[in-house]
Amino acid sequence: MNEQRFQLFFENTSDAIVMLSSDGSLMKANLAFERLVGYSKEEMGREPFKTFFNQFDDSDSSLANFKQALQGEPQRGEISLLHKDGHRIVLDMIAIPEYINDKVTGICIFCKNITEPKHAAEIFIDDTKNSHAVFDGYDKYSLIVVELMSDEELGRILNVNHLACQVLMYTKEELLARNYYELLPAGSKYVITKQIPKLFNEGHFSTRITYLDKYSNQFPVKIYARFFKPNDRKAVLLLAEKINVLDHAWMKDDIGKNLRILMAEMDISTTELAQLSGLSLTTVSNLKNGKITKPKMSTIQAIADALGISPSEICSESDYEL
Repeated sequence: MNEQRFQLFFENTSDAIVMLSSDGSLMKANLAFERLVGYSKEEMGREPFKTFFNQFDDSDSSLANFKQALQGEPQRGEISLLHKDGHRIVLDMIAIPEYINDKVTGICIFCKNITEPKHAAEIFIDDTKNSHAVFDGYDKYSLIVVELMSDEELGRILNVNHLACQVLMYTKEELLARNYYELLPAGSKYVITKQIPKLFNEGHFSTRITYLDKYSNQFPVKIYARFFKPNDRKAVLLLAEKINVLDHAWMKDDIGKNLRILMAEMDISTTELAQLSGLSLTTVSNLKNGKITKPKMSTIQAIADALGISPSEICSESDYEL
């Protein structure tokens, strides 16, 4: 049943997905991926998929991520490539291991086009003097500018757009009086803090966290963050897009796959998740690779708390023991 649901999702989702075998060869790509890159499955299948990825600027880094995924650790990375027609696009990629009988048989790669948020961030950062009106009126992503205190810590909120106020249910004045971490549950604080060194090394990062609104309601968001220096102060611009958790409904019958995707989205390793949740490394590993199909409610709650998410994003109540 799981495989049938996945196949239906694979063919009909708007998410771009590619599946590779353990030797790195292309097994299949869905229509959304073909549209994203402009190449048909037949064109991509004529040569090893590695050759296709060698057209990318960061092919070595991506291939390293794929190798790590084949070792059992979900991976996340960003890559720039040339579309078949010649224009450049930027992808946020998640690579998760696929298991059969507890053995990794290949990897599944999910791709999201983040060219637009990167371009929007460049506009706001490169033209700060003339972009205030555009910033305040921008309604595609929630925009928050946060002071960067060090290579390990974010500080107070310096600016927000109207959409950020709307989704977080604060006035602009209320948000400007807060530290950014006040908007995050503990698990998301860890995820964001872990990414901060990338701002200094690469100038940007993408991740998935949870926001808390004024009334402590949680909602998941995809974040694109960009480092910049307004008035010689170190700061980070965070563009957030709400995640519709129903998009993950097809995975509710496969707890392991769902957990692997969440781990990749947050760049959390098996060891880190065990430490954060207080569970044993064996328990987390067995849950991730599908050996545990009926986990205890306390196990799911511990993982959800560690990741700063709702247990329902991992599995439905019918999937765990009370």
